[in-house]
Amino acid sequence: MKYQKVLARQWQVQVDAHIEPAADLWRLCQLVWQLDQQLEALPQVLQGQESVWVYWPGGCADCDDLLSQYDLAAALISQHYPLRFCGSTDWGEPADISATWAPDWHGISYQTRTVTGQDFDTLCDICLCIAVPDRVAGQQIASMLMGIRPGCDLLALPRTPFLEEELGSCGPRDTDSYFRYLPLCDGAGTENWQQALSVLQRQELWLAFLQDGDDPAEFGWALAALGDSCPDFGWYLTLTTAMDRAGVYTQTDGKTGFHLYRGGQRLALDYQRGTDAQRFLLRALFPIAG
Repeated sequence: MKYQKVLARQWQVQVDAHIEPAADLWRLCQLVWQLDQQLEALPQVLQGQESVWVYWPGGCADCDDLLSQYDLAAALISQHYPLRFCGSTDWGEPADISATWAPDWHGISYQTRTVTGQDFDTLCDICLCIAVPDRVAGQQIASMLMGIRPGCDLLALPRTPFLEEELGSCGPRDTDSYFRYLPLCDGAGTENWQQALSVLQRQELWLAFLQDGDDPAEFGWALAALGDSCPDFGWYLTLTTAMDRAGVYTQTDGKTGFHLYRGGQRLALDYQRGTDAQRFLLRALFPIAG
C-alpha cells in the first residue's frame, strides 16, 4: 500500500531571473545529470504505470540546498511532467518536496509532505518521481534517462517520433547521424559522442550497416578520430555480436584471403573506395595500428 502523505509546509517565492525557453525533457535530462554529479551515486531507473522513478540509493542532501539549485528547473518541468523530490527524512520517514511554476505571478510554490505532517531539513535516498502521460511515453522517458552517464556531458538518443517532437530544436541537429546527441550542460562538445554510446547503441550502429546497408555519420566520425590508432575493444566486441545477430560470418581461402558472407552471399568490402562503415568495419576486424 502507498504511504498517504500530508502537508508539512508550504511557501512561495517570486522569481526575478529571465527564463530561456527549453524543452521540458531537455531540462529533465540536465536535472538528472546534475544530480548525478552532486550525489555521486549511480541512479537506478524504474517505470510504473503513471510514473518514472530515478533513484539514487544513499544519496542525501540538505533540502534548502536542493531547492536552491534545482527548484526552478523542477518547477518548469512540472508544467508538463509533474515531478517530486522523494526520499526519507533523517529519522526514516517517507517524505517529498514539490516545486510548481506559477506563470501568472512569475514565481514558484513549494510544498513538503510526510506521513505524519512533520517537516524536515534533510532528504535521503533521493528519488525523482516524474509523472508521465501514458505507459508508452514512460518507456521512452525511462530509456532516455537510463542513458545518462555521470562522467559524460552528452546523451545519445534514438530518433523516435516522440523524442524528436518533445525535444524540438534542442541541441545540435545533425540529421546524418544515427543517434541524436543532446548536450547536458553549457559548453558540452560533440567530441565526447563515443563516450555517450552504450554497448547496445554501438551494436545498433553495426546492425544498421550489416542488416540495412546504412552508413551512419558516426562511422565517419570514428574514422576521423581514429587516425593511425586501433579502434577500442568495444567496437570490436559490438561488431562481432552484431555479426552474430545479422547472420554475417567470415571465411578465408588460400587464394583471395578474407571475405564476409551473409546467407551464403558474399558482402563486398572495399577499404579504398567503400563507405565509411565498410572502412571502419575492416579497421575493427583487423585492429592493426597504421
